Amino acid sequence: MIVDNGVLLEVEEGDIKNGGFEFPYGVTSVGAYAFCGLNSLKSIKIEKGVKSIGEFAFDHCHNLKTVFLPDGVKSIGKRAFSNCRIENIVIPNSVKSIGDDAFLMSKIDTITLPEHLAQDRTWREKYAINKSVNVKVIDYLREKYFEYQRVTNEKIYELNQRIEELEKALGLRKDTEGPKQK
Repeated sequence: MIVDNGVLLEVEEGDIKNGGFEFPYGVTSVGAYAFCGLNSLKSIKIEKGVKSIGEFAFDHCHNLKTVFLPDGVKSIGKRAFSNCRIENIVIPNSVKSIGDDAFLMSKIDTITLPEHLAQDRTWREKYAINKSVNVKVIDYLREKYFEYQRVTNEKIYELNQRIEELEKALGLRKDTEGPKQK
């Protein structure tokens, strides 16, 4: 494995353990062709702190099925995941650009894209996504808002339940008998 100034430049078959790869500390970029042609690679978890994935970075990794991209990745290079067997992939909201043919000849079943990337009507052709691929478009802001609302509503419900219990215990509720007298 070769790393220079935070760029992972080259990975060899011997660096792949049990079908996966452990990123060394301090990697901020996956260089062009870094994993190219590594057929022993079956899954990859890009570590937090990695901001970019270079051109052809995982090209011809024929057994690569599972890819995790953390929030924080900003760019995916041209043909970065071409000729892989990725079953599904979630592109985080932080990704601002995806290079041409990034998924060319990949066997993707499902791709989840942030809304800002899916707005370009030519994205299927640009990223080489087959028309049969299941596509999910996520509006991250709307999703975060609904999650916030759900949590807020749960907390309000819990607080109301607790207030009712206290009111009953203190005899302040008119629809209850209040505390039992001895």
